[in-house]
Amino acid sequence: MNRVLVVEDEKSMRDLLSLMLRKEGYAVEAADGGIQAASRLAKDPVYDLVITDVSMPGMTGLELLRHVRKTSPESSVILMTAYGSKETAIEALNEGAAYYVEKPFDLDEMKVVARRTIDQKRIATENADLRSENRGLKAELKGRYRFDGLVGRSGKMKAIFHLIERVAGTGSTIVISGESGTGKELIARAIHYNSGRGDRSFVSINCGALPTSFWRASCSAT
Repeated sequence: MNRVLVVEDEKSMRDLLSLMLRKEGYAVEAADGGIQAASRLAKDPVYDLVITDVSMPGMTGLELLRHVRKTSPESSVILMTAYGSKETAIEALNEGAAYYVEKPFDLDEMKVVARRTIDQKRIATENADLRSENRGLKAELKGRYRFDGLVGRSGKMKAIFHLIERVAGTGSTIVISGESGTGKELIARAIHYNSGRGDRSFVSINCGALPTSFWRASCSAT
């Protein structure tokens, strides 16, 4: 269940927002100002969303936003104010606010903004996880196909390893010849995964298994 912290010094607005968000299925806590919100965040910084008023005594919403970005960077922040200005909105967004909502606002609008903000946070987290997984996969592929599958300590094998490293940095087409079972595909993989195209798929095609009609069609096309 997504956790939301509502920060509003006006009790009626604080209660209304809290009730509305609870009906939407969120786990909601409330604070009567920025100072109390900062105290809650110090004890438990794991909130998916912080919705805060801008004009509050003690600590303004902008000050709370800066505090959240510093101490709970994974929490998204929506600012709301009855005294909106273009300059304040720009400052809020530059400081890292997800949205800036002017009062009076429609409750349905706030529902949409809250859901959109949480969805964007979830997608960003999933994308970051995927990027991390991809980096790990690329590292694994490079390690697996660097020279691990190629065995040999002779001078000729060392010359082959050196040649692989050298040609992998070029964009040239490379022809690898040899008898069946001599490791042509292992060398091709080593070249591919150590080249500038190493983050792309390696596709192995058995040309001998292609039907004669394929070669006839290819020749006709050229």
